[in-house]
Amino acid sequence: MITRLEREEELRRLHHLKSSDFREWIQARKEEGQKRYGDAHLKRYGLVDVAEELQDSLIEMELVLDRLKKQGIKVQPELKEMIVAFSGLVGMALSALLAIDKDLPDEVCTDERGGDRIWWGRKK
Repeated sequence: MITRLEREEELRRLHHLKSSDFREWIQARKEEGQKRYGDAHLKRYGLVDVAEELQDSLIEMELVLDRLKKQGIKVQPELKEMIVAFSGLVGMALSALLAIDKDLPDEVCTDERGGDRIWWGRKK
């Protein structure tokens, strides 16, 4: 039987990462993205990508709560407060994104390579 301590030593946890780990992770994702997609960003509405990622973060947080519930783990009030705060920060990020979008020229807001986006591509 694996003890909790042994399981924690095997698990890779975000809160164990250092700032340098995050910088390395970001760089690795950037390099992989360049390999996969090249200059596709020149034909994508990048702020829509950002909006989708922010939305995904809210959805994923809901799924974390759902997992806790389905695994019978009680959510402590402090954790609930942090999740509410996180959601507020994402809302602030979305507001900032809208302000940035307002100042962008139309020619960098085209989305020829945006692909089959959920909802966005169907709305006019």
